Amino acid sequence: MESENSIECPACAETIPSDSRICPECEEILKQTISPELVRSKVKEVVEGIAEERANPSAMQSLSDIKGGRFSKKTVIAFTFLILGTTLLIYGISNGRNYEGFNVVGIILMIISSISLLVCMIHDNQANNIQSSSKPEIAYKRFFMSIRSGRIEKAYVALSPYARKSQSTQPIKFEKIPYKDKQEKIKCLNSFKNYLQFIFKGENSHQRQVKLKKVTLLKSTDDKALIEVKVNFTSYSNWLYLLIFINLIICIIVVAIVQKKETKTFKKLLLRDGDNWIIADAELCGELDSFQFD
Repeated sequence: MESENSIECPACAETIPSDSRICPECEEILKQTISPELVRSKVKEVVEGIAEERANPSAMQSLSDIKGGRFSKKTVIAFTFLILGTTLLIYGISNGRNYEGFNVVGIILMIISSISLLVCMIHDNQANNIQSSSKPEIAYKRFFMSIRSGRIEKAYVALSPYARKSQSTQPIKFEKIPYKDKQEKIKCLNSFKNYLQFIFKGENSHQRQVKLKKVTLLKSTDDKALIEVKVNFTSYSNWLYLLIFINLIICIIVVAIVQKKETKTFKKLLLRDGDNWIIADAELCGELDSFQFD
């Protein structure tokens, strides 16, 4: 039965709140837009919810636990490999020429792990300082990059209490890229991860890449800001990767078939000058190399 604050869902005929965009029973999308008055009312609820959460030590401690430590697991792993590479290098240097292989492996491991550690620390710094950003556009860039780099817990903590409550989300619809026409519900950290996987992964038969292109500040006041976000979505069919792999194998087989191999044996004359050996002839097979010992 409909009343002032409720309506009947046209799809399932259940009684639902009148301001619903999506039916909580059958998840039918009811309204594509909502009135400005309702938006302002909901924003006011969000602001009140943030103030209430900030005043609750238990809630803040819970968020701190979800956010975790300053350094991510990726950073710890990169640092561990850096220590391992340094150890191999020191071991190789201290044991002389017979252990030069340790030096090479250590140097390579140190270079790779150092670059990885630097990137991880930059991502950690961005993720840890989402809410303390000097500008709203920077805050959202850090939020997005935290999701891209796998630091979803830190991005989740940056959401308002309203955004972390049980709510149905609308699917992003594309003209050229395949998409799933279904709703996901965000009600906890795991459901937030599922939603992001749904957005960033796409259809099972495709590989989707999501990149932040541009963030522009449209309007701001002392306590609010509205930004415009441009995001690039790129989709590749799994068949494309399979085709590239098959072509690569074919190229390797063709090269192995058509290539010609031949072995040549040469003699080279070397002369001793004190403790040094000097190669007598510059040619690969020179006339001096025909020298015969008596």
